Amino acid sequence: MLDYIAHDEGSVFSSFSKKFDVSQKNIVEIGGCVPDESILAHNVSSWTSVDPSNPLRETSQKNVQLLNAKAESIPLDGESIDYIFSSNAFQHVDNFYEVLIECRRILKRGGILFANFGPIWSAPDGSHVENLVYKGKNYNFWEHCLLPFWSHLVYEQSELSRLLSSIHGPDFADAIANYVFHSTWINRHFYDDYTFSIDQSGLKALEVNQSKIIDYYHTPLNFGLDTKPIHLENLKSKFGRPVTDISTRDLQIILQKT
Repeated sequence: MLDYIAHDEGSVFSSFSKKFDVSQKNIVEIGGCVPDESILAHNVSSWTSVDPSNPLRETSQKNVQLLNAKAESIPLDGESIDYIFSSNAFQHVDNFYEVLIECRRILKRGGILFANFGPIWSAPDGSHVENLVYKGKNYNFWEHCLLPFWSHLVYEQSELSRLLSSIHGPDFADAIANYVFHSTWINRHFYDDYTFSIDQSGLKALEVNQSKIIDYYHTPLNFGLDTKPIHLENLKSKFGRPVTDISTRDLQIILQKT
């Protein structure tokens, strides 16, 4: 049974390449770059990686190109790409809707966008604390229990800092709360923002698959009576937009330009 979790680039690429014949196709990858050996094994015509962190250098393969660019503005000709592939990138892009519009522009008619990503901001662990360095130690959400599920949605920064100080101490609590509310690593899109953008993009949704599975060991932090309850209506009022789903962590989307 498929779980639709974006475990890593390798597993997401495996799902993509099993579902679609990419031989002799022009493919764009948004975020990261699949290893050269995987590209060669599938005999693609061209593979272009689009990522603002890509190095400005040539690759060892003639048909592989690294572009230092954002997904909202891809320097490629319109209707030139057969497939767009993306693993664990769309929770980080600044504007998901603009990315979809750009994907539609560069895709050929009948072209496919395949993406698997998460956890998204509205998920239980959507605060997505990753590579937080405190006193020389690196902290990641899947390895360290730092804050209660959904607390990034329920609390304001000062409230979260006070709550966490009883567990982590005031200085570390401040560092965690500051990351949660000010890190540019996560785009803070809700599940409803993603589905609305898909509906408005002009791309045909072939599949929109959800995963609500927590794929790592997590022990809830115990704060007793200090924790706030989570109600969708309260979140809707707080954020001023629809909030219908806060359980979905990962999304796998397959969209087509018709």
